[in-house]
Amino acid sequence: MQPHATDDFPIEKRVAEHLAAVSWADLPAPSRESAVRAILWWMATALEGVTETHQETLLRYVEGLAGPAEAAILGSGRRTTAELAGLVNGRAGKAWEHEDKYWVDETIGFAVGCCVVPAAIAAAEARGAVSGPALATAVALAIDLEIRLLRPLGLGFVPGQAVANATFTLGTYGAAVAAAKILGLDAEGFLDALGLAHCQASGNFQGQVEGRGVALQAGIAVRNGITAARMAAIGMPGPRGSLTGRCGLYAMHYPACTVAFEDIIHRLGEDFLNVHLGFKGYPCGVVAHPVIDAVLATRALLNGRSIQAIDVFGATSLAIMARPIERKRAPASVIEAQFSIPWAAACAIRDGHFSITHYEDAALRDPELRRLAGLVSIHMRDEAKGTAVKLTLPDGAVLESPVITAARGNPKNPLPTTEIEDILYRAALRLGLKSTSLQRAVAQLRDIETLEDCGEIMALLGDRAT
Repeated sequence: MQPHATDDFPIEKRVAEHLAAVSWADLPAPSRESAVRAILWWMATALEGVTETHQETLLRYVEGLAGPAEAAILGSGRRTTAELAGLVNGRAGKAWEHEDKYWVDETIGFAVGCCVVPAAIAAAEARGAVSGPALATAVALAIDLEIRLLRPLGLGFVPGQAVANATFTLGTYGAAVAAAKILGLDAEGFLDALGLAHCQASGNFQGQVEGRGVALQAGIAVRNGITAARMAAIGMPGPRGSLTGRCGLYAMHYPACTVAFEDIIHRLGEDFLNVHLGFKGYPCGVVAHPVIDAVLATRALLNGRSIQAIDVFGATSLAIMARPIERKRAPASVIEAQFSIPWAAACAIRDGHFSITHYEDAALRDPELRRLAGLVSIHMRDEAKGTAVKLTLPDGAVLESPVITAARGNPKNPLPTTEIEDILYRAALRLGLKSTSLQRAVAQLRDIETLEDCGEIMALLGDRAT
């Protein structure tokens, strides 16, 4: 077969050559560590997501389709094709809005690992006998590339500036890269995989606008990315200008942005940007995280006193979870609650924490939480640096929080690995998984360099107690 000409697309060619060439030995220690933490984080938060209502809906759809038992559906002990496992598992990692995050500024960013990790794992199971270092290398490279694809956009990917949701749009490319690396594609194969991913890339903010269908977009991105890699592996050609072409990624999904394509490959192979990935301290939209931190810091001063008003002060990036304020104060669904600053503030002020239990029906109907959410007002300024909260008491007294510039989970204020493991253990307990199997899975992740077949971890994470 004649090779495709790539001279017109030097950026894509450089990216593909890099992805094909890099091995575990080429990754610096911080990149290796960050990749393993990303795998652990996805497993922990996706296990949480297995219990979300519509996961069962999606599972019923998948079980109605025929196909070989190539890859595990997380937490269930059941198996299906790699693509369909990616669909279900990809959604699980986003179901409670508790995914990883690459912070672009103090309050906003986009998720990466929630599409990359399940794609790499499903592809590894389908291929068989893929080592722990090979899995982690695929994850590190795919996360690095996704961040590189986002970087030229500045803040042009946020709602109001774009309709394409970068988490899912770029997630398709990231999933394709992760799966392609697992499948051992050469540079030509990576070019095809990126092109075939581009043929399928989607993702938008409409789900957040309506409060419906957000997490499923992660599953679709994973499924499509695996499909792209597997088709490329058997010789299916894809367009070569997937990123910089006249109808490539940026022209198609972010036409309002002026993109310097050289930014994508700046220090490629020297800086591995996956080291900048953080893990969300709370299961909700990331712009609410500094609000929750500020509320919790101020709550300690309340001493049981009631509240008359809750005022939040921050940058305009809070708008995605602040407008329209009337709807944000009274979320009508789980997804609306996930993207509501008033809801997050109300739960934190009453209970002293914020967790997935605040999305249960009883919590969403709770009159005290709804009353507190109704007290929240949000004040935004372009030039604001950091986020703060002011609580006004009935006697006119005012309690003010410190200014939060790096919320829990931000790389400047990271979660310890032990806390990530605790999330995994709690999620497994909710599912009734065997504690001995869970401990073995965690031990294998801790010692990933010696792991000969990463597929065993998924089996362990589906081993339910009888």
